[in-house]
Amino acid sequence: MSDPVAAAAALRATVGGSSRAEIRELLTTVNGGLSHSESIYTSGGAEHKALLHAATIGHFQLGQYKAARARVVQLVGLDPTDQTSIELKEMVEGAIEKDGKIGLAIVGGVVAAAAATFAVLWRR
Repeated sequence: MSDPVAAAAALRATVGGSSRAEIRELLTTVNGGLSHSESIYTSGGAEHKALLHAATIGHFQLGQYKAARARVVQLVGLDPTDQTSIELKEMVEGAIEKDGKIGLAIVGGVVAAAAATFAVLWRR
């Protein structure tokens, strides 16, 4: 799909039901459109906002939370009172926080296993 606006609409429609490959393809088109629209819409036109919203959703669906955060921060920056953008930002931030806690739990488990192994080997 070469039309970024159509790709954005398709990407928003993929929530919960499309393959990762399809989401990646649509996201590539949307991000290409964003590069183009950023040079056109300095004040954040409707098309630019729609592309940012779709890019946030696409990155989120792929688990690319840092990229999703970058896009949603841009989106909220264009209209800090837009409730949809604010809720989307909260969703992304929540996923980042959850992802961080899971990472810490994994590291903690690895450290505990290493300590137990070391203790067993030390006693021999």
